[in-house]
Amino acid sequence: MRKIEEKGQLFVGPGVPTYEGMVIGEHVLENDMEMNAVKAKAMTNIRVSGAAEIVERLQAPKIMGLEEAIAYIRPDELVEVTPKHIRIRKKILSQSHREKAARDNKSKHGKAKK
Repeated sequence: MRKIEEKGQLFVGPGVPTYEGMVIGEHVLENDMEMNAVKAKAMTNIRVSGAAEIVERLQAPKIMGLEEAIAYIRPDELVEVTPKHIRIRKKILSQSHREKAARDNKSKHGKAKK
């Protein structure tokens, strides 16, 4: 989570379940950045004495209410509301399907302009 936090404000904290297509933070730039928040920790025999402090040094995640989440989303995103959570997610969850849809949309609009 530390490396992701360096890229911008997080919307989820450590240990929160995530899924592909879920928006877990705000990138400092306008474009989207695909990140793996559940990257496995290296299993070594070396233990770092300050490992417990890493979680404490992460900034608190930005928690949005429903109105704030609706105002925040981009055209390719949705607000997902469950009894316990308000999340932002992509309309198309799979990254490969989003890329294909963007290419199809670009070629479709490119032909219309000619």
